[in-house]
Amino acid sequence: MTFKMAMLSYFFSESSARALGPLLAGPLIAFLGIMLTIFMNCLTFVISVLTLFAIRQKSEAPKRLNQSEQRLISDIKEGILFILRHNKLEPVITCGGLYVLFLSMVTSCLVIYCDRVLNLSPVMIGVVVGSVAIGLPIGNLLAPKMAKKYGSSQTLVLGAFISVSGIFGIPLSGAFHSPIFLIITGIVHGIGEGLFGPTSLTLRQLETPKQLLGRINSVQRCLLWGMIAVGSLLSSLVIYLWDISSALWLGGVGSILCLIPLLRRGILQDILKQEKAKFSEN
Repeated sequence: MTFKMAMLSYFFSESSARALGPLLAGPLIAFLGIMLTIFMNCLTFVISVLTLFAIRQKSEAPKRLNQSEQRLISDIKEGILFILRHNKLEPVITCGGLYVLFLSMVTSCLVIYCDRVLNLSPVMIGVVVGSVAIGLPIGNLLAPKMAKKYGSSQTLVLGAFISVSGIFGIPLSGAFHSPIFLIITGIVHGIGEGLFGPTSLTLRQLETPKQLLGRINSVQRCLLWGMIAVGSLLSSLVIYLWDISSALWLGGVGSILCLIPLLRRGILQDILKQEKAKFSEN
């Protein structure tokens, strides 16, 4: 299996699980109650652990690092500096950080918004939340074809633009009190994220030297996961000062800002080169 196919399989399986979970949660809560549904969810983690014990392939023990290589601060600094100096990874990771920040504002209050403002049933809330992930497998399947046809840079920009359009459509759908439109915009958001995710990961894996790969992935994960906490906290602050609709709108409109750092440096240069080549051919 090639590296790109392995990445596609990983994202496709994760996306399918993310789509199925919220879609099942609504009906289960409606028919079984929230406590029994949480208990069943805990059982899935037990099953996950059991599958890890079923792995038979043994891996070699990692080599012991010398004293100079164990300096954590030095390793973190090296990873951060590599990203800041890279003309493609820096725009992509900066874009991802802003994207996750404002997306977290939307996702952290979406369920409460659907319940208290739109007065949707638990089943319908599950469909709305799950619709965001329904588009992910679609984007995953399109990602390698789009990257091959248009290049990774254009695929990243297209994926980000589609995803941001979907996120912006979420508060807009709420303003019109349209659950159907809310589902559609959620699917659109998922398709864009499904395009962006595997393409950005493939770019990061190919552009990073093997010895720095662990540090670069750690920096990227720390930034994105950290933004989840910051976005959720910011959402709660906006709700406290104003209301839940304001938090949803700020997240939706603010997500557009992630396009600004993406369209820079190596990503922009790649797109301009491709457009120049097409113009020369014509």
